[in-house]
Amino acid sequence: MLNGSNIPAFYWAEAVLTATMLCNLIPTPSRHNLRPYFLWKAFPPRIKRLCIFGCRATVSIPKSHCGWKLCPTGSEGILLGYENDNTSYQILRLSDKKIVISRHETFDENSFPSPRDAPSEPLTINCNASRTDSELVDEAQPEEAEVVDEAHSEETMALCVDNSPVSLAEKSPDLMPDQAPRHIKVIGPQHPTLINSEIDSTNILTFSRRPKTYRTTSKDCPQTFNSALNSQLKDEWSRAVNKEFNSMNRLQVWDVIELKSDYRLVGTAWVFKTKRDPQGNVLECKAHLCAQGFSQTSGIDYHKTYSPTGRLNSLRSLIAMVATCNLQFHQSDVNSAFLNAPLSEIVYLSIPQGMMTDRQKFCLKLRKAIYGLKQAPLAWYERLKAWLLKTGFRACLMDPCVFFCQQPSDLWLYIHMDDIAIFGSNIEPFKKEISLEFDIKDIGMEDLLLGVKVGHSSSHVSLDQQHFTKSLLDLYGMSNCRPVATPLLPNKHLSPATENEVSAFNSLGISYCSAIGSINYLSTATRPDLYFTVPQAAPPLTLESFSPCPMLSPRYTKSGRCLFETWLRRIGCLQ
Repeated sequence: MLNGSNIPAFYWAEAVLTATMLCNLIPTPSRHNLRPYFLWKAFPPRIKRLCIFGCRATVSIPKSHCGWKLCPTGSEGILLGYENDNTSYQILRLSDKKIVISRHETFDENSFPSPRDAPSEPLTINCNASRTDSELVDEAQPEEAEVVDEAHSEETMALCVDNSPVSLAEKSPDLMPDQAPRHIKVIGPQHPTLINSEIDSTNILTFSRRPKTYRTTSKDCPQTFNSALNSQLKDEWSRAVNKEFNSMNRLQVWDVIELKSDYRLVGTAWVFKTKRDPQGNVLECKAHLCAQGFSQTSGIDYHKTYSPTGRLNSLRSLIAMVATCNLQFHQSDVNSAFLNAPLSEIVYLSIPQGMMTDRQKFCLKLRKAIYGLKQAPLAWYERLKAWLLKTGFRACLMDPCVFFCQQPSDLWLYIHMDDIAIFGSNIEPFKKEISLEFDIKDIGMEDLLLGVKVGHSSSHVSLDQQHFTKSLLDLYGMSNCRPVATPLLPNKHLSPATENEVSAFNSLGISYCSAIGSINYLSTATRPDLYFTVPQAAPPLTLESFSPCPMLSPRYTKSGRCLFETWLRRIGCLQ
């Protein structure tokens, strides 16, 4: 088979598989002249689709992969085998010597090209070689190019851009050897002009490269205590640090005690961040003293952990209720929320930077939780939940971060760590009541609700995360990328990365999981059009379907009021 079709021995495996398949299609006398293929599959084989091994094949190119409407619609190749019960063909593409699987092709069983005939590298021309007109220029037309004499060939020359351009009739890699041009003509000006002066910078082509590495840190946020006090915003960061210390002293978060040798100290670190508006402008500088929770031991320093972050489905349902029932919604932020939560475990803390206390002799015994502790979010949630239950609220069964109260008026709360979104017809009495218990910052009816921009009018409510999307593009160096209408290339199937691709990607310093997780958050929050893209880029991920509430019937998804009322009855909040 290999010799008869001019196929190199390199493709012996494809020949063996094809020969084995053909043997299974031949009737066997030991099986009553039945074909082994029929005995195994229980249906006759597709004999009509068989072609001669090694014959010429033309593989059709999809329209989506064509550069323009006049480009070739087919690529030359060689038949090397079959796939999927003879429904697909293995074609060796001559242009790049790659084996492709195709269903749409035509065959010429009278022609048997060899893979050796395909060009493996593009044609290159050495302009400084001594062989000139006898090899590169057609003898019949010597006037179309001139040979530079040896005296000028050793000099460095440049062609003036104002002269007629030099064109080379290059050999196309898709052409067969018998279709290649016999001669290569070099057509240029008869008298090239030497440029002895300096070249204008406007005639020099420049291009920019993406940076090899990207820093995954927040913009304008210092990473250490010393860098914050030495930055341009040192006054703002200093006020933020003093505000954090004042809050801890006012709430009596710790006691300064003498350090003993048997104490298990938990380290501390300062975390600085900026709060921005939807346009990205800095509104406030915040500083939090955080414990280094990675040094805690389960069963000794903490027992249970939980983060009170409400589900996005719940938030969308509440916003839908605002649109349909014409309700109000405000946002409130609990200042130093974790500092209000008492601790049940004994935790010793090292003296933080900025505190005028001897670190060698003293330490801090925590009374209440601080940021960074493993159990701090759970302690804050239990503190807030206890107060809400005492004031008449009830927690939803399906989402413990959603609380509701029907007396004196319907009121709904959505909890996301220290942020509280309030929904109802009359929310001012509750805002006054909660401000007496906690230090509340009333944000009001802002467009940015928990990181999601809410556009509301008398008839509809829209959600978008344009600011978050722009920050992702800035983070990964794609701010100037060209936008496209579709999130994926058509007919593009991703395959697992090879070791070389993984090592090349790791050299960029980018966290692939972090990038996919950010797109996943967008797809589940406000960009359902990206929902199909994420599983393609991360097959191991399991994603929930995008819907305002997954336990509802699809017929309720068009009406926000019916959706929300049905949800309430399902979880037992309404009779």
